[in-house]
Amino acid sequence: MPIFCVLSLGYDDILMPLRSLLLHQAGYLVIETYSLGEVLKRIKAGGFDLLLICHTVPVDQRDAIIEAVHQSQPWLPLLCLSAEQVYSDPEHCPACNTTPEFLMDVSNALARVRERRA
Repeated sequence: MPIFCVLSLGYDDILMPLRSLLLHQAGYLVIETYSLGEVLKRIKAGGFDLLLICHTVPVDQRDAIIEAVHQSQPWLPLLCLSAEQVYSDPEHCPACNTTPEFLMDVSNALARVRERRA
């Protein structure tokens, strides 16, 4: 199984390590970022298979990140975590909001990467 690299952005010092641990146990390499500037710099450098945006990122910053990704790396899958049942932007950043579905959502978001590598 190929190793996928997930760039994870969030502002919660407790949630981020827990989410990263879950992803590591599922076989993903995770790079944690805690600021808008850092995530934009890393996206520009490339090398990631998925950008995961936590619900702790304010909407205006999330939208700026989504726009930057669509401009520079339109093929990069995005997954926005949501604490709400209804999410407002499923077209640009599909969302998941429950733990059991989280890893399946990550796997589904990486399906395009798998196809591109084949």
